[in-house]
Amino acid sequence: MSVSAVLWLYVHAWVLPQFGAAAAGGLALPEWMPGGFDQEHAQRLATALGEQGRAQYEAVHRSSGLLAPLFVGLAWLLFVAVNTASRARRWVRSAVVLGFAAVSLAGNAAIDAALADPADGSAVTLASVLVIARWVLLVLLLAVTATVAVEAVRRRSRAAPADAPPRE
Repeated sequence: MSVSAVLWLYVHAWVLPQFGAAAAGGLALPEWMPGGFDQEHAQRLATALGEQGRAQYEAVHRSSGLLAPLFVGLAWLLFVAVNTASRARRWVRSAVVLGFAAVSLAGNAAIDAALADPADGSAVTLASVLVIARWVLLVLLLAVTATVAVEAVRRRSRAAPADAPPRE
């Protein structure tokens, strides 16, 4: 989990902000807009990036932007599966994890499509909705993580150590 969290933070707190500052002339990249973005912002961003900048942005989405959600999804699925006793809760929590990974991947592709043709209002709207959904699912993912961790600690603290003397 630590490696996948560090990779996700590397992409979203280091690569994308620096890329936005350098290639986009300081314009906010869609990933950093929890309220979504509009067609005007997509047009300004596409113009600021140009063809070469957009190709580099797509390359980020196809490399570390692809690996980060996949690794987070796999690590968190394992974390939930190992530390959730109830089958129903495991399914709900796994749905949040899978939703986050899927929306992150789909959002990257939608952002690329929206910036390729910012005049296409439906592509921009889809990308914006997926960005908002990604932020909502990130908050839910953090809540699931905290809940599972607390439950696991409580369960382990209640369990008697194997080498402890029997209780009377």
